[in-house]
Amino acid sequence: MFEEQGRSLVTGFLKKFLRFMGTHIKNIGRSAEQGIMRNASETGKKSVKSLVKKGRDLEYSDIINDKKQLEAICKQCKKQGMAFAVKKEKDGGYKILYQRKDSTLVKSAVETVLKDELSGKKKTSLADILKRNKDISQAQNSIKAPIKHREVDAR
Repeated sequence: MFEEQGRSLVTGFLKKFLRFMGTHIKNIGRSAEQGIMRNASETGKKSVKSLVKKGRDLEYSDIINDKKQLEAICKQCKKQGMAFAVKKEKDGGYKILYQRKDSTLVKSAVETVLKDELSGKKKTSLADILKRNKDISQAQNSIKAPIKHREVDAR
């Protein structure tokens, strides 16, 4: 009798404890998720106004004249998790506005983009791959010899 009462008390306690922990674990998970979302919203491309509004120590990069280079640099900066803004100049160039603490990241992003451009690394696009496959198949079709049929002896 005492064993049954002890078991029922323990199982009741465990059920209540698990219910309590389940609700608190959900709350902890939600707050962690919200913190991650807040940090994610602080990185990437922003408007110049929003960066200035935050009042951080900001500086400009050198003028970038090529739009493809600008896109590649912005992609590298976003990969590295920094907040930046792009400002168009009157002469047609672009400048990147970023926090002073991220200056080494911007310099490394510019160096990698220029290095890739100078070394001639060209990323192959899907259209280039499809064209190459089509050329190969056409070359194989032109090389094929006609099929000769053998005479088979019927026994």
